[in-house]
Amino acid sequence: AQYKKYEQSVLGSRGDMESKIDVTTKIKLKELETNMSKNKEVALKRLLDIVLDIKPELHENWKK
Repeated sequence: AQYKKYEQSVLGSRGDMESKIDVTTKIKLKELETNMSKNKEVALKRLLDIVLDIKPELHENWKK
């Protein structure tokens, strides 16, 4: 009987910890989604600017 009480107290606290972790995780994910939706356009524009900024030049090993 004493072991069962101890087991319940340990498992109960684990359940509480798990619930807190789940809540924290959901909050963090919501923050990430919000930040992504805010910054998505700016990030895509910067990425496309970098990728499409082509400056052709000869390789340094090219011989005339």
